[in-house]
Amino acid sequence: MLSFDSTNSRVGFGTTSPSAAFSVAGTSYFNGNIGAGTSSPYALLSVEANTTATDLFAVGDQGTSSPLFVIKGSGNVGIGTTSPAALFSVAGAGYFTGELGVGAADPTFVTIGAATGLEVQQSGAAGIAVDSGGS
Repeated sequence: MLSFDSTNSRVGFGTTSPSAAFSVAGTSYFNGNIGAGTSSPYALLSVEANTTATDLFAVGDQGTSSPLFVIKGSGNVGIGTTSPAALFSVAGAGYFTGELGVGAADPTFVTIGAATGLEVQQSGAAGIAVDSGGS
């Protein structure tokens, strides 16, 4: 079903009352890249803006205005916050099933894990270490 609302300049697919300029009701299939803010998407989903103050991408509960996850135009990512203060900001508790590395992709500088406890290394040797037993 295709409908036109000429009074409000709206087009609807699968609905007789489109609620925005382009409304789709039901399941959709796209074969190719999708662009928001760009006419030349370079990935399956490309979202672009011309300002760093814009939320490029947000995920939240339907009917709320508070996103659970946001990517800002600056590149900062926030989980549980809409104002990430750094490249990756988490507001609230976190849970990891593996080790957590700080300072490198391989957790060799600061390691926090069930097997290792807490260990801070410098040049490959433990500078500070607290094992899982608290020693």
